[in-house]
Amino acid sequence: MLKARSSFDVEKTIHLAPTESIQHALGANHDIRSGIDELVDNSIDATAENICIVFHVDGNKLTQIAVHDDGRGMDVGTMERVLRLGGHESQSHSSIGIYGMGLKEGSYANADTVTVISRVKGQFPSGIQLHKESFSADILKEHVITAAWNLRDRLVNLKRGTSILWNDLTDIYEGDDENEANAFLAKTTEKLRRHLGIRYHRFLQNNRLNIKMFMLYDGMSPVPVPEIKPVNPCGYRKSGDSRYPLKLAEYGRDEGLGVTAHIWPNRSKLDEFVLEGKDELGHQGFYVYIADRLITQGGWCGLQEPRKDYKLLRIVIDDPRVIDKYITISPQKGSVRLGEGFHRFVESLQICGDAARNFDEVCGDATAVLRNSNKKSGNPDALAEAGQGIAPAIKDMIEGEAILKRSDPIDIIWAELEGDKFVEVSPREGSIKINRKYRKMINPGRGSFNDAPLLKTLLYLLFNDVATSKQTKKSKANASLWSELLTVAAKEQQRQAELRQS
Repeated sequence: MLKARSSFDVEKTIHLAPTESIQHALGANHDIRSGIDELVDNSIDATAENICIVFHVDGNKLTQIAVHDDGRGMDVGTMERVLRLGGHESQSHSSIGIYGMGLKEGSYANADTVTVISRVKGQFPSGIQLHKESFSADILKEHVITAAWNLRDRLVNLKRGTSILWNDLTDIYEGDDENEANAFLAKTTEKLRRHLGIRYHRFLQNNRLNIKMFMLYDGMSPVPVPEIKPVNPCGYRKSGDSRYPLKLAEYGRDEGLGVTAHIWPNRSKLDEFVLEGKDELGHQGFYVYIADRLITQGGWCGLQEPRKDYKLLRIVIDDPRVIDKYITISPQKGSVRLGEGFHRFVESLQICGDAARNFDEVCGDATAVLRNSNKKSGNPDALAEAGQGIAPAIKDMIEGEAILKRSDPIDIIWAELEGDKFVEVSPREGSIKINRKYRKMINPGRGSFNDAPLLKTLLYLLFNDVATSKQTKKSKANASLWSELLTVAAKEQQRQAELRQS
C-alpha cells in the first residue's frame, strides 16, 4: 500500500504539452467588447495615445476587425515572445497584464485567424499570423506586411505602433437579410462605443487617450462612428447627498487604505447612471479600478446581497494598496475576487474627519436619500424630460427633483408661426414653438439657444401634458384656450412697450 508522501521514486520525466484544442477554450469568457478590451489594454501598456478600431464590411457582412495604435511597437523577437501562449512582457508601470493570455484569449474568442503587424520607430514592420487550430505561426512576407500596414494610412501614425487584424470572424451575423445585417452592425458598434467610454473614461476625460471607431464599406474610405465619449459612473451633476463623495479609510486615518463613497440622486436617466443598461438595483456596489481601467461596474462581490435600498450607492476602490492586498483580477480583467480579510477591512472603514461614522452609516445615508426622494416626489405630477432650448441649470433641476415620464423630451424653440400666434404645441414632434416675432420683445439682447429661461420654463410646465400625451377633446380645448390667452397677453405687452418708447 502506497503511503501519502510529497514525492515518489521516479523512473523518468515526460513532457505533457497541451494540444491545439486548448485554444478553442481560450475565448470562452470573451465577446467582441471584452476581446477588444484586451487589445486596447495592450495599446495603453505600449504607451499609445491614439487607437483606431475599424470594422471592415463587404456587402453587408462584417469580414474583418482591425485595431491600430501608435504605441512603441514590437520588433520580431518581442512579437515571438509575446505571442506565445502565456508570453507576457510588462511594458509600463501602468500595465495590468499578468498571465500573458489576453491578446490570444480576446482574439480567439472572435476570430480563427489573427494577424499582428508591429513597427518600432526606425525599423521596417514585422508581421506574424496566428491560427486558432495550431500552435504554429506564419512569418509574413514583406509585401503582405506592407499592404496590411497601409490599412493604417490617414488613421494613425505609420512610423510606429501595432495593428491587429481579426479575420474568419466567429459569432457574427452571416445571413443575407440586409436589414438584419445592418441591425447587427449598428448594435455591435453602439455597445462597443458605450463600453469603451465607460471602461476607459479616466483616460478619455483627461485626453491621455483618443479612441476612434470607423466603418469601412466595400474597401471605400473609412466612415467615422459617433464619438466615444467618457462615461464616468460617478459623474452625477449633483450628488444625492450634499456631503458626498466621502473618503473612508481604515479607522478614519487619512493615510490609511481607503475607498470613496458616492450617492447618486434618485431616478437619474444619465448615461453615467444607466451605464451599459438599466438595472432596477442601480448598478450599486463596488467600482474597482486597476491602473485607471474600470474593471467592475457595481456588484458587491459576495460581501453582501444587493438591496433596493442601496440602489444609489457606489463605492470606488482605486487605492493600489487595497488592490494589492485584497483584490485579485480575473484573467479576462472583467471581474474580481475579494481576498481573505476584505470583510474585516470594510468593518475598519470610517469616514475621514468623522471617525464616528462607518461603512454601515454610509449605507444608511444612501437608504435615507432614496426614501426621502420617494416621499418628496410623491405629490407632483410626472414631467417629460426637458429637451432643446431649456438652459442646463433648469434641466439639472428637472433631472434631480422631478418624476420623469417615459416619453421623449420636450423641445422649446423659436419658429415662424402664422400671424400673431404666440405659441404652438406639436405633440407629434414633442415641441413647443414660440413665435420668433416676439423674441426681441422678450429678450432684447442678442438671442441664444437657451435664452428666455423663465418664459420657456413656464411654457414647459403649462404644456407638458399636452405636448407628450395623446390629445383628447379636453386637452385640445385647453391648448387652444391657453394659446389664445398667451397671444393676447403677448400683443398687449408689445403695445405697452411701444407706448413707453413713444
